[in-house]
Amino acid sequence: MTTYTFIIPHRNNPGLLNRCLGSIPVRDDVQIIVVDDNSREESQPDVRRGDVEVIRIDKEHTKGAGHARNVGMQRAKGKWLLFADCDDYYTDGFIDVLDRYKDEDIDVLYYNFNVVDGKNGRRQDDWKLQKAISGYDGTEEMKDCVRYLNNQPWTKMVSREFVERNNIRFEEVRNGNDVLFALMTGIRCRRMDVCQERLYNYVITPGSIGTRRQSLEDILCRFTHYVKHNRVNEMLGHEEWNEGLLRFIYYELLVREPLIRKLYLAAAILIKYPRIWLARNEWVKVSSINSPLC
Repeated sequence: MTTYTFIIPHRNNPGLLNRCLGSIPVRDDVQIIVVDDNSREESQPDVRRGDVEVIRIDKEHTKGAGHARNVGMQRAKGKWLLFADCDDYYTDGFIDVLDRYKDEDIDVLYYNFNVVDGKNGRRQDDWKLQKAISGYDGTEEMKDCVRYLNNQPWTKMVSREFVERNNIRFEEVRNGNDVLFALMTGIRCRRMDVCQERLYNYVITPGSIGTRRQSLEDILCRFTHYVKHNRVNEMLGHEEWNEGLLRFIYYELLVREPLIRKLYLAAAILIKYPRIWLARNEWVKVSSINSPLC
C-alpha cells in the first residue's frame, strides 16, 4: 500500500529539484511524481533515483504549476498527498513525524515550516502563519487561523480520498494557482490536526515567481485573487483578514512600477474592474462555503 504521494511541479531547475528529491527518503510506501512543465532542453529533470516518476508536459499543453499539480494528482496512489515546490526541501526526519499521523481519521494535517534565504541559507523571521501554528491551542479561533490563512499547498498533508470526494483542484492560472486549493481544503475539511514541528523548508529563491518582476497580466491576476479572497473572508466572518485593495493598487502603481507601466496597469484595472467585481463571488460558490464546516 502506498502511504504518501509527493507531487512536485518542475520547470528549468534540475539542480534544486534533486536537492528536493534528496530530502525525501526511499521507502516502499512512498510515491514521488515530478511533473515537468515544458522545461528547456538543457534544463530537463536529471533525476538520479529510480523511484521517481517523471511526467513531461510539452509546449502545446503547458498551463503552469496549477495544471502540473492537477496532472500529478491524476496519477497519485497514496493515502496522503503532499505538495512540494522543486526549489524547496523537507527537513531531516520529517517523514518519521508524518508517520505518527498517517493512521489518524483526519482530512488534513497542517504542519509548520521554515522560511530560508536562498542566498545564504539562513532562516528568516517567522511569518504570521508560522506563529499561528506554533501557538495552536485547539480553539476555534486558532483553528480558523491555521486553515484559512494557510494559502500554501506545501504546509499540509491532505487525504487523497478527501480531495477526490470534494473535487478539489488547483486553478490553472498565471500565478496564485494554489490559493483556491488551500481555501477549499480548509473550508471543506471536517477533521483536522496540527503538527507544530517544522517539516518543510520554503526557500526564497532569486528569480522565482514570488521574487521576480511580474508582468501586467500577473499583477491583474493577483488583484483579481485579492477581490475574490476578500469576499471569502467576509463570508467566513473574518473581514479583518482582508487585503487592502487600495493599498495594493498604491504599491503597484506608485512604488514598484515605472511610469509607462503605471499608466498601462491603471487603465487595465479601470477597464476590467467591473468584470472582476462581478466575479467576486466565484470562489464562494466553488468552495461551497455555505455548507457545514468541520
